[in-house]
Amino acid sequence: MKTSIFILLGLNNFLDFIIKEAQNVDRIHIITPVESLEYTEDYLENLLTVETEVTISTNVKIKKLEELISCIGSKATIEHIFAFEEYCLLSAAYLRQHFKIDGKKPEDVITFRDKKLMIDVLENSDINSVKIPYTEDYIDYSQVVRLLKKFKKVIAKRKDGMGSKDMAIFTSDLSDLEVKELAENIRKDKSYIIQEFIEGQVFHYDTFVINKTPIINNLMMYQENQFEFKSNKSLSAVSVSDSQLRDKLIDVAHEVIACYGMDKVTLHLELINSVNGIYFCEIGVRPGGAGVVPVIESLFGTNLFEVEYNLQSNHEELIPNEIISQVNQGGWTIVYPKKGKVTFVSDVDEILKLDGVKSADVYIKAGDSLGLGKHCATKVFQSVYTAENIDDVLSLKDKILNEFKFETE
Repeated sequence: MKTSIFILLGLNNFLDFIIKEAQNVDRIHIITPVESLEYTEDYLENLLTVETEVTISTNVKIKKLEELISCIGSKATIEHIFAFEEYCLLSAAYLRQHFKIDGKKPEDVITFRDKKLMIDVLENSDINSVKIPYTEDYIDYSQVVRLLKKFKKVIAKRKDGMGSKDMAIFTSDLSDLEVKELAENIRKDKSYIIQEFIEGQVFHYDTFVINKTPIINNLMMYQENQFEFKSNKSLSAVSVSDSQLRDKLIDVAHEVIACYGMDKVTLHLELINSVNGIYFCEIGVRPGGAGVVPVIESLFGTNLFEVEYNLQSNHEELIPNEIISQVNQGGWTIVYPKKGKVTFVSDVDEILKLDGVKSADVYIKAGDSLGLGKHCATKVFQSVYTAENIDDVLSLKDKILNEFKFETE
């Protein structure tokens, strides 16, 4: 039985590609580590119209290769193995290696899932990157205290972390006891790196690379601190209108791409503009999260999930290979959850009436029980918007945040 496998955390963004792939195979097998896949009723109805057999396996420990292989079984003839989200990339790569399937293998992915290896690649380049003086299987607070004597501020990150999850920021004004307590709150079953914390404005750069050429140059500036997703109300990013700054940041992004020798990939890169220059933060070989993909589609007419699907299904002929210029300025906004049972959610009719708003999506309803977000892209609401100038983009952002409300008890 000809089978294609999708390793996913949610269905909504990828259903169109599942349906498209279903036209070419006898069976679609969706595998997820979560208890139930996120989807809207409309998406579920559409999925049920697929004539191809669809199997969904939940609660699979996707980082355990033996369990993944057992879940798939030995009778299937594997056509393609798809993964679009950071958490799933390495598992898909190991499966491709095991089943001898075309596509990214572990050696193509591991550098971008291990922050130490990621930064080591840039060590002999001219790109500013934050050295890693300490890496360990757990955070020893005494090492943090030692580093704080050299640096005023340090950050601890999981080596395989994503979305600002499971991390901590330590400052020199903390007492040794406060450092110890903060370190003890971090998970002990993961490996960490500790770096100097670079103060500055954070940007994300997104593209896809064909024939060693970045085809689009999407550069956006975060409007809030993405590390503070448990205390902030929202997170937004908007286009960079300062042409001189934009050119400098894009030049660095292109240098990073060249250093890694990237080709036939989508990527999401973060850079920090500090008083001491532009610093590399981190990079992922996948489309960006939150509102990145839809805002890029509005600004460049290209869907990065579709590009990634075509790359993973070996349809490179369907991918644009000439540089695409940006149309207008744009932005995206997500609203974070807060603890409690949802008692009220405003509708989005007034938001959708705003000139320039491309989408406004709500992911909660009255009666839902919410907890704090687990990473910086956790959301209860998302909107994407564009305008001819950046002032209008920023105005739209403020209007959207003022208009959308939800309450919990």
